[in-house]
Formats: sequence, C-alpha cells, structure tokens
Amino acid sequence: MSNIPAASSILIVDDNVGLRMVLSIIFSREGYQVRLAEDGLSALEEIERHTPDVLLSDLNMPRMSGFELLSVVRQRYPMIRVVAMSAAFFGERLPAGVMADAFYAKGTHSLKSLLEFVAPLVESDQPKSRQPGMNPPTSRENYSLAGFPSTLNKSLTTPAAPAALWFADANTLYVTDEGDGYTGGTDLYTHAAQQTTAGLQKWVFNATTNTWQLAYTLTDGLNLGKPYTVPGYPTGTNAATGLPWGPATDGLRNFTGRNLGAGYVAIWAITSTVSGGGDTGADPNKLVVVLDKLNNTEATVAAKESFVELKSARFAEVLRGVEFTPGTDLSDYESDHTPTPHTQHNR
Repeated sequence: MSNIPAASSILIVDDNVGLRMVLSIIFSREGYQVRLAEDGLSALEEIERHTPDVLLSDLNMPRMSGFELLSVVRQRYPMIRVVAMSAAFFGERLPAGVMADAFYAKGTHSLKSLLEFVAPLVESDQPKSRQPGMNPPTSRENYSLAGFPSTLNKSLTTPAAPAALWFADANTLYVTDEGDGYTGGTDLYTHAAQQTTAGLQKWVFNATTNTWQLAYTLTDGLNLGKPYTVPGYPTGTNAATGLPWGPATDGLRNFTGRNLGAGYVAIWAITSTVSGGGDTGADPNKLVVVLDKLNNTEATVAAKESFVELKSARFAEVLRGVEFTPGTDLSDYESDHTPTPHTQHNR
C-alpha cells in the first residue's frame, strides 16, 4: 500500500454500523482519510461537504439505496472512483447496471482484501470508465439519463411534469408525473382524463441501446379527471373562476417505494389535483398505493394493476409528502398486509 498518494480520502457507506467501524479502522491504518455515512442520502451530504477520492458503498440500504447513490454520483461527481459492494451478487464482475469502477462481493473475501480493490483506483491517473446510458455533465447542474426527454417545457406543445423518482433496482426507475395542472376552461376534467404521461411511469434500462425506455404509465384507479367530493368543501361553481369547485386527480407528486420480494414492488404516492378553486395546490388530495411486478415491461400486463386509496385529505387539509417512519421493516408484516407510511400534511 506504499504507493497510495498522501492524504487520499475515502467515503465508506453502509447501513451496518459494525461494518462501517471495522472498515474505518482498516483503511485508517493504511493512511486513508476516512469518512462514514449510513445511507445514500447521508453520503450525498458528506460529498457536498468534501469530495472524496474514493467512494466505497453498499448497494442495499434504507432511504436511498446504493443503486440510487451511485447513479447520482456518476452523474454529478464523475471524478470520484467508485467501488460497489454487496452480498446479493457473486463473483468479481461488475453486476449489470451498477455504476461503479469495481465490485466487491461481501463474504467471499476478507475485509482486508478490499484494500486491493481500492488501491489501484487511487494509484491510477487514468480517467475511470463510465457506465453506458449516462451522459457526462457539462456542469454540476446539467446532466441527464440517456433516453429521457431533454426538451424544455417551453418548447413542448404538451408539457411534461415529472415530480419525483425512485430506483427499484439498477435497471428499473419509477417516475411520478403530476400532470400539467390545466385549468384553462370548462374542459379541465376531460383534459386531465386524457393525459397520457400523468401518473406513475416505469422506465427500464435497455442494455442493447444503452438507454432508458418508458415501459408504461400506471393510472388505473387514480380516476384522472373524475371529480370527487370532500365533506365541508364547497360544491357547485366557483363564482371567481367560473369553474367547478370539485377537485379531480391530475397525476402524482411525492412518493416512496419498497421492494416486497417475490418479484413485486409497492409504491405509495400523493396525488396532485385540478379544480376551479383558484389554487389547485391547495385542494384536498389523496394517498394511494399500487403493486407492480418488477420485471414486467408489458403494458397489457400492467393494465391489470390498479391504485388503491389509503387516505383522503379533509377540508382545509393537503397531503404533501409520504415516507416510512425510521426503523419500519416490511419483514415485520405478513405477506397479505401492506403497511401505510407516514404522510406529511398542511392545514
């Protein structure tokens, strides 16, 4: 390890606190400046404060997985050398879709052997390889996933309104679209119902073309453009706007997802709305959930999947976000139960 440049830094990311501490000791003894993070979100905060030479990250973690973290790092910080590690894959070959320079299979080698994976990356002055499907950024704020729309909304006849995203795995990405919020006339309900991209989009990575492709958009059960009533909420026509008071779902906003195993994922999402109330962002909205078959790419199969309403906001209440309480573990639930995460709301 004598060839390691002085003051080389490494950020170790793993939700196992014991493993983090052991790796910290191992790398510190070899002269590395070591910093630690417990998940992908914490790692990004650490990188914001100080960019490491090497990132060593687990793939399966809460809040933000290693798959998501490495995707962001590869886009925003292409200068960082990346080693992925996991017990879910075997061999030394980099698993498909994992955006890293090297891979360490947990449990197949001693922890000290990780030094052998990291040292060549630190010693090398060669630019590291880039995972297919990633467009290199020209600046920190300018990057994209190959295959995703890149035209600005002001140049589009039909604007897009992506709200949030979640990587289910390295090759599957879910994106919510909140709809275009059109309230331009009495056709506000029919307009919302006719949208083709509003709802939950499923994108899959095509290794042949090295691009992300839209497989389908889940909308069944959202009842796009269908007005609903809320106890205490005004009915009829709003004299100020000349449009109906009743809110209708226009798409989806914030959401969270969990891999349930057995080939399925669960997505919990907050709906967006349109109405003649004058402030569509203030309409009482809903919390919904849907189950999707992870490896499915056929719209005809997805057509059998439907959103289920879990909670509806009351009058003067708006649901803003959704997330699981820290420590929630889906393994604590029976397979025929779907837990309800915590929602943030305004009144």
